[in-house]
Amino acid sequence: AKYGGFNDLDKDGTPLYFISNIGPIRNSEGAVIGLLAVMRNITQMHYMEKMLRENSKRLEEKVQEQIEQAEELRRIKALNEEIINSAPIGIFMMDPVGIMLSENPALKRIMGHPPNVTRVGVNLFQHPGFVEAGLKSAFEKALLDKRTVTIRNAKYVPISGDRLLTINVALDPILDAQRNVKY
Repeated sequence: AKYGGFNDLDKDGTPLYFISNIGPIRNSEGAVIGLLAVMRNITQMHYMEKMLRENSKRLEEKVQEQIEQAEELRRIKALNEEIINSAPIGIFMMDPVGIMLSENPALKRIMGHPPNVTRVGVNLFQHPGFVEAGLKSAFEKALLDKRTVTIRNAKYVPISGDRLLTINVALDPILDAQRNVKY
């Protein structure tokens, strides 16, 4: 289509967009004797703005999706913590060098530790009871094989040293994305 002598499509059939500024030309008495028109091709700017709006919308959708995923992750983490803290079995986490990173209340009860005392930060490899019960060598096997190692009816003296326990232990390696043992 033609508008005022201008074709509104380029040679490939893509619509063109223009902006016009028109102002009157007046004589010394103020009468309009003509018009001054300036026209600019804003096609590229139009398409950039359109793309920016579309990308903005997609970005907002992705941000909302990330927010929802983060909230779901928080709910799952809270549920996991609740399950671990209310489990009737002792659960602890340690790093690959033997340092205890977490413990649940049942572990404290089983080991005879008061609820307000923590063993987090203790290197279990330096605890004679851990080594003598075969837990250090089982841990090293789990670390090497990257598989669960189970010990049944091990004699174990807790850090408090006030009792002898018979324990069953499953050491489950938790792997990172590169399949290295993380915990």
